[in-house]
Amino acid sequence: MYNIMKKYGLQPPYFIYNEKKIKSNLLKFREMLPKNFDIYYSIKANPNHVILNIFRQLGVGAEISSGGELDLVKNAGFVTNRIIFTGPGKTTRELERAILSKIYLIIVESLNEIKRINKIASKLKIKQKILIRINPLIFCAQPDSMFPMIGGGQKFGIDEEEILNLIKAILLFENIDISGFHFFTGSNIFDEQVIINNTEHLFKLVNSYELFFKRKFSIIDIGGGLALNYSQENNKHFDIKKLTKGLSFLVEKYNLKDKNIIIESGRFLVGESGEYIVEVVDVKISRGETFVIINGGVNHISRATLAKNGHEI
Repeated sequence: MYNIMKKYGLQPPYFIYNEKKIKSNLLKFREMLPKNFDIYYSIKANPNHVILNIFRQLGVGAEISSGGELDLVKNAGFVTNRIIFTGPGKTTRELERAILSKIYLIIVESLNEIKRINKIASKLKIKQKILIRINPLIFCAQPDSMFPMIGGGQKFGIDEEEILNLIKAILLFENIDISGFHFFTGSNIFDEQVIINNTEHLFKLVNSYELFFKRKFSIIDIGGGLALNYSQENNKHFDIKKLTKGLSFLVEKYNLKDKNIIIESGRFLVGESGEYIVEVVDVKISRGETFVIINGGVNHISRATLAKNGHEI
């Protein structure tokens, strides 16, 4: 690390990323997934321009949640038909820009949002593809999840019991194409079986909707939430083999080889690829407790403090 710092004239604090590690994580993950799965990088995990370029060059799609992120991925050279837009807080201006850019999919989270999309698409003479995000009645939860995103009352998604009537209403909109459905269990989930069980429920729902409406839906987005252990102290480990084996079994069980199945991933792909380099400027003792003072700040690595994720030092 010292040699790198000397070679490039770097002064702490700074981040350094391992391109080989990022590529290795992605290629290993892609190889283990069923052939009809498509990986989309959740750019909120790390929107660094160089990292975005790595994923673009390797054929990964981009999952965005804001107009600012749309600018980032377009500037990184992502073709717009490899961009999906998630999140419940999309403004009308952001939706208009996304539709005008001809992005691949907008994941919808309310009837009001759908109406806004239809109005914008009608004005632009575009038929916009959407996925309906479902908030399920039946779900499997990780007990210690800090950010549950399904079940109960939620800002995320549309309640499962409302979906049939919602689809009936959307089918009357001339500028909306219901391409499929979206699901997202939660953030940083260590129990692979939680993701597998919730994915199975989603697959069952899709099959039931196809039977009810006598039509096919071509795309299913199972979300992400694949965990990463930032510290060896808690002894947790996410078993990617168990997850991909379970997903392969479900694709066979529910006869979904003809579907384009999207899986989103952020921290799992990039979280182990970086190091944060700082300089120790002081060591002090206060009432028996030792404090190491560095020249970095919480603004550089806020999750470690706010979400209480310990990191290896």
